[in-house]
Amino acid sequence: MKKLMVALIIFWSFVGITSHVHAEELDESDLYKTYLSDIDWEEATHGDDQRYNKEVQKNHPFTRGNEDEVPPPITLEMENGEVEKFEKGIGTVASNPSTITYDVEEVQVEKFKSYIGIDASVKRPAKEGYGEVEKVEIEADEKVIYTTLDEYPEGITTTTPAIKVDVKIPENTKRISLKAYSGKQTWADEIVYAGAYFLSKSQFKDKKDNAAEELPEKRRKISNENPLLMMPLYAHGPEYEKGNYKFWGDDTLVGKWESISDDIKPYTAIQLHPDDLPKNSKSAKDFYEHYLEEAANYVNPKTGKNEPIPLILTVYTAGNESRYTAAHWLDMDWIDNMYKKYSNLHGIFSTENYWIWTNSVEKNAAEYLRLSAKYGGYFIWSEQNEHGSIEKIFGGHNRPDQFKKAVEKYHDNFVFMFKNTPAGSGTDAASHSYMSGLWLTDYAGQWGGLMDTWKWYETGKWKLFAEGNIGKTQGNRQWLTHPEGMLAQEALPIYLNGGSVYNFEHPQYTYSVNNQSTPLFKEVIEPFFRYIIANPAPSKEQMLTKTKSVLYGNLSNYGQGQYYEGLNVDKAQTPLYTTGQFGNIPAVPNSIKREHLESKLSKYNIELIDINDNRLKDLESKKAYFNELYPEIYEGNIFAQKLKNRWFIYNYSYNKNEKQSGIFKFDNYKLEVNIEPHTSIIAEELDNKVNIKLSNFRTDKSKLWEPATNAEAAKNLPEFSKQQAIDWVQENYIKDTPYGVHRQSIFVVRNANKKPSIKVNNGRDNSYEAPEIEYNEEQRQAIIKINNNGYLDFDIVY
Repeated sequence: MKKLMVALIIFWSFVGITSHVHAEELDESDLYKTYLSDIDWEEATHGDDQRYNKEVQKNHPFTRGNEDEVPPPITLEMENGEVEKFEKGIGTVASNPSTITYDVEEVQVEKFKSYIGIDASVKRPAKEGYGEVEKVEIEADEKVIYTTLDEYPEGITTTTPAIKVDVKIPENTKRISLKAYSGKQTWADEIVYAGAYFLSKSQFKDKKDNAAEELPEKRRKISNENPLLMMPLYAHGPEYEKGNYKFWGDDTLVGKWESISDDIKPYTAIQLHPDDLPKNSKSAKDFYEHYLEEAANYVNPKTGKNEPIPLILTVYTAGNESRYTAAHWLDMDWIDNMYKKYSNLHGIFSTENYWIWTNSVEKNAAEYLRLSAKYGGYFIWSEQNEHGSIEKIFGGHNRPDQFKKAVEKYHDNFVFMFKNTPAGSGTDAASHSYMSGLWLTDYAGQWGGLMDTWKWYETGKWKLFAEGNIGKTQGNRQWLTHPEGMLAQEALPIYLNGGSVYNFEHPQYTYSVNNQSTPLFKEVIEPFFRYIIANPAPSKEQMLTKTKSVLYGNLSNYGQGQYYEGLNVDKAQTPLYTTGQFGNIPAVPNSIKREHLESKLSKYNIELIDINDNRLKDLESKKAYFNELYPEIYEGNIFAQKLKNRWFIYNYSYNKNEKQSGIFKFDNYKLEVNIEPHTSIIAEELDNKVNIKLSNFRTDKSKLWEPATNAEAAKNLPEFSKQQAIDWVQENYIKDTPYGVHRQSIFVVRNANKKPSIKVNNGRDNSYEAPEIEYNEEQRQAIIKINNNGYLDFDIVY
């Protein structure tokens, strides 16, 4: 019994909260000594009022390190009353707590040694309430292994001598955190970790080594030649509570995957979303692991081989607040393990945080990116510049810059997407600009967009072309009313400006119900995606070569994206563009150093111009500046942009029934088009013909709003539940599609030497009528009328 008690005493001395007692002494001569100020931390926070303008210091006390032109070294009053200088160390201000965390997983740290105290630069004795720190603690993987309370239960003050710390680190520790807890205030709580160093079995990589870190091959290619279509499946929370692993809309993972056409499948991944899973620590992990396992074990019935289904997991949304999402409990260790265990996990996804920007956003995003890069996955982030969110991501608006630093290291594994949900008018152009600008300057590996039908709800629209605003009163009726053809128009600027990643919502409207593709997917999204696979978007090199100017500054300073109004967008037409003359005008927020950007852009003779430059002082100045860079090459009141010998055209009037027209030059003739809303065209000149890909699919959903005849009556209709909306899609949209009337598109070929003919290459049965052709030999002009509703591929042969 006596031996047992001795053993227990030794054991608890080892694992207890103490700095002096150890189970065994280490031979330190065999260990690597690394000062904390010589390596990068994973996180560093402080308690100063200027949280984001000041930063934790290496080798200097906090305040003087941030404010003095020549900062002094760290100093501490020692036990003998003398003040000692330390060339190495960390300076911070205690908070609740202030935290400095190091990733030590790869080096096997055995010990941490330091002197701790309030820097001697703080006046002594301090005023009442100043320089009073409750405690300093050392944590290993979030477990306290040392606290100053053992020796100083009343806390640390300016009169406390330097505290010598010598802590043994538990085996297999992944992260070590230094935490300093302030007293009643943080005034003068200038905690320093003087001479702090680790003793480890392996060497820390120095900064140069880190910059050249070798990363594994990516689990999939994403590029202009390998675009990605993300197909979401949303967890069905009520069914999960009954013990069933189901998705809203009765899609299944395997059924959904097998419904995707074989030619599109290599460019597709399934995105899982926790939606309304129970808000607890187990549900999202359990639900995701269930489907990761099912996806990993999938056997293709056509080949009889194991061909795992690629998945992307939504791990952060709505600020990851526990009241909103079960994703709150998806911790980093779990994500790390999932990446390690499942090679079919191709990435993790963050979305829609602009409306609830929490303090953990940038920190978590940095770690998501690091973990993804570690395993060859992608961190995909879908956001909008509402309230300057994109600027915040990169350290603007006094936000931390952890994510910016992570992107500078791992940008190839980062995909940035806009999400055009918000009602804030004009934000879409600003978000697009940031996406392409950050991509061009290597602050994103790829970019894309999430086109969201919820905007019909966010902007208070109801029946198509109807007057009045109903606010957010009929959510599920509203997203169902969003016109189908408009989604291709929203996605087009991604393709035209070099983007490569696409996603669409509401998933039961844009993709499928019960593993059956919706008419919207078959008639709009699928043909569009097939086109961009067969005809790759411009590469980054091509986009850099054609770009003349990049804006520099925070666009949110001009409101919610109003900087572009009247130039290439119209407030009433966002998210669509009114012209493609200038592309989407790339921009970069000013939290990114100008010299870094200029060194990149100068190679291509691209001007980096401040958004408040005098040449851009008002709308007329902006027009003059951009017109000189990108001369107008078409006529009309319509959107158009040219890539090589192809014209991309659409009518941007999306909730007014107005036709738009334009005239476009080809080598031997001019082509005039006159088209209705929700119509887009790709016109390509080939030998002796022009190929036209016409997309104008739109169904008649007026019955959704019966018997309402005005906005006030529409507000008072019974609300559709989520399930009722899904049932409507199944019964009234997929099974009994309410195809709208055929709509007319007119093409006028000028300088035509003879009457052309029309050859239809592809089109759904009954979706189009026989083309009408009128030819005026004297005027050498042919008028072609196409009446259709859907996707139609045809040639004008001359």
